[in-house]
Amino acid sequence: MKYRKIVTVLIILLILCFGFYQYMDKQHYVRYMSHQLSGAVSGMSSALYNNQIMYEEILDSRSITLEQMDMILSYNGSFGVKVRELKMIAVNFFERASDEELNSITAFTASDINSFFYEIQWDIVYEEKLDNLSDLTTILSKNERIKLNEDELEHIHTIQALNSLWREALIKWNKSRYRNGKY
Repeated sequence: MKYRKIVTVLIILLILCFGFYQYMDKQHYVRYMSHQLSGAVSGMSSALYNNQIMYEEILDSRSITLEQMDMILSYNGSFGVKVRELKMIAVNFFERASDEELNSITAFTASDINSFFYEIQWDIVYEEKLDNLSDLTTILSKNERIKLNEDELEHIHTIQALNSLWREALIKWNKSRYRNGKY
């Protein structure tokens, strides 16, 4: 009889310890995921802000430099990576949706934007009869202005408008999370 009570108490203690361990594990997981989400959102926000500045400068001057193109390519690349990170978090960790349900149109669009800026660079390479993109710096300094035509300016204006929409959506999302105490 005494043996049964001891075994029962030990089983209850084991269950309590296991439950406490599960609770602590979940708390660590929540902190880790919050950190991951915060980093991804922060990276997206930074990329969109920096791109906005670049687009305004380009449209104001009606020209672009190789340095600006490099920065935009970098920011859009970073933005696309962060979008894919958020998608993977939603799919793998929160199991909110399947990979097929969450398309990556935003990441693909960031990639398409990069393609546009690469096209500008390749047009110069072809016009100047250079061999590859890395040869551009032999004929242009990083800060030398390249005049843009009306089609290119219109395209950049559209890209800027999209970038503004992405920024506004991210700002609204952050404000709603802050108001709802999710930080």
